[in-house]
Amino acid sequence: MKILVVSQEGETSRRVVLGLQQGGFVVNMYGPYDDVRSLIAKDDGLAVLIGPDLRGIEPRTLVRSLRASGDDRPVLVVASDHLYAQRVALLNTGADDVFAHPCPVEEIAARVKAVVRRARGFAKPEIALADVVLDLNGRCVNVGPTKVALTSKEYQILELLAVNRGKVLSKDTIMNHLYDYDAVPDAKIIDVFVCKIRKKLVNAGAPETISTVWGQGYMVRDERSGARGTARAVEERRVMATT
Repeated sequence: MKILVVSQEGETSRRVVLGLQQGGFVVNMYGPYDDVRSLIAKDDGLAVLIGPDLRGIEPRTLVRSLRASGDDRPVLVVASDHLYAQRVALLNTGADDVFAHPCPVEEIAARVKAVVRRARGFAKPEIALADVVLDLNGRCVNVGPTKVALTSKEYQILELLAVNRGKVLSKDTIMNHLYDYDAVPDAKIIDVFVCKIRKKLVNAGAPETISTVWGQGYMVRDERSGARGTARAVEERRVMATT
């Protein structure tokens, strides 16, 4: 899961970023520049985390600017103090979560996962794709009782496709979520990763989970709409057989 952090450079921010990376997040960090909104608008992280004590920019101004631009990604703000009015103002401006500094990095990670999960329509920390179940908290995948041994990058790809189920993601989009802006390999590596994921899932007894949309990218089917489509197809065949 890729998130964007807007924060002052310093030991605290470095510690938070490192903790998030160790927890499996891909993190792109931005300083409080005048054009930070336009910069993060071009970066497709799943959430924006705004740190405390931003010199030169007011967190509420940044949140308001993001919402005015149509950016509907979850925004979390680490407040610089415990003032009730500040937290309420940020929430009323459009922030999804506001919490006081300092905050343990494990709690920050849990808050980010929760708001992203709910923003994508998942109430529980598990995503079921037919027989394949992703545990977003444990960052693990099971097919029935069988645990599938995915690498970190393989899990990140499957998780990204799962939270965007029903949507085709290009290889460039997947690359942008898989790596920070300092280390981006050739996009062909995505084909290799997807091939390995498919093989591991099939070996564990799962049906086809990741579909290739030629010339566009990869996706996992949304069973909710797919089930309706299958039902319609079955009914159409039944009607044709009786006419």
